[in-house]
Amino acid sequence: MAVKSGRVMKISDDEILVLIQNHSTCSKCGACSDGKKSNENTIWAKDNKNAEVGDFVEIEIPEKNLLKVSILLYLVPIIFLLIGIIIGQKFAEINNLSENSVGLISGVFFMGLSYLGINIIDRRIGESDQVKPKIRSIIKYLDN
Repeated sequence: MAVKSGRVMKISDDEILVLIQNHSTCSKCGACSDGKKSNENTIWAKDNKNAEVGDFVEIEIPEKNLLKVSILLYLVPIIFLLIGIIIGQKFAEINNLSENSVGLISGVFFMGLSYLGINIIDRRIGESDQVKPKIRSIIKYLDN
């Protein structure tokens, strides 16, 4: 598990919003950053320790699914692109069309479909408690 520390900014139901400082290794992962190039990010974590706004907390980010997510984000679109190109070229060959043009259009279309599928899967995975960061411990409380 990756462990990060930060300050509780907001509490909503059973989740908290934590402001975390990125480390140099964070630029390679991007799990918390949503693609932003900043040394601070916010991340929602499951509040299983009753933290309050202003508390400094350590949060655990599950890594066991990181490989699965990486494959889903990087490998699946490339596979769909290649499948789309092959199907497009076969379709063009049968219908006496330009194989390269139809293959390219079909490949981009299939890759777009893969991103739509990834988006749907991402929403479902995001709801799962297995992948959500959780509070590991409360470090200290600051009076505001």
